[in-house]
Amino acid sequence: MVLMKEDTKKNLWRLFYWLNWLVIFGFWYSHSGQQLSDWTGALVSLGRIAGLAAAFMILVQFFLVGRNPLLEKVFGLDRLTKIHHSHGQWALILLLLHPLLITYGYSRTTGVNYGTQFWTFLTEYDHIWLAAIGLLLFITVAVTSIIFARRHYRYEAWYVVHLLVYAAIFVSFWHQINLGQDLLVNNIFYLYWLVLY
Repeated sequence: MVLMKEDTKKNLWRLFYWLNWLVIFGFWYSHSGQQLSDWTGALVSLGRIAGLAAAFMILVQFFLVGRNPLLEKVFGLDRLTKIHHSHGQWALILLLLHPLLITYGYSRTTGVNYGTQFWTFLTEYDHIWLAAIGLLLFITVAVTSIIFARRHYRYEAWYVVHLLVYAAIFVSFWHQINLGQDLLVNNIFYLYWLVLY
């Protein structure tokens, strides 16, 4: 009987997780997903979902290893740590794809080269330079985590480096809520996104 109860709890957590993905993809598809029919629109659209997915996965990272007793009792810290590790890898890949796809899509639309479009984003769009700093901080955390894991550094050193994630999330957040097209066109999605944070 207790085993069935634990399975029910696991399934409820999984349902909560997948419902969030469904909401994110649903709102994305209702706006940006409609642009998949042409090449440049598809690049921008895929860049947007990469950004939304990366942000959600990073938020899940906090939830997984935040020592949440409700979650830890059901899955165990070892399992949550493994999920945290795989989510971190995917989040970094999506974070890197986000600016690459959007910049390339916009450069194709405007007819300027990639470097010029990237520089335009950095210098003329509010909060993009903060997002770029956030991306560099995320990359720093990922690279140092790999180095720390391979060289078996103490937990305290790993923990201090991971505190940079808070700064990365803070500086990245502003471009999401001020420039995120999928958020700006739908007040419900915008509010949902704020609640996630």
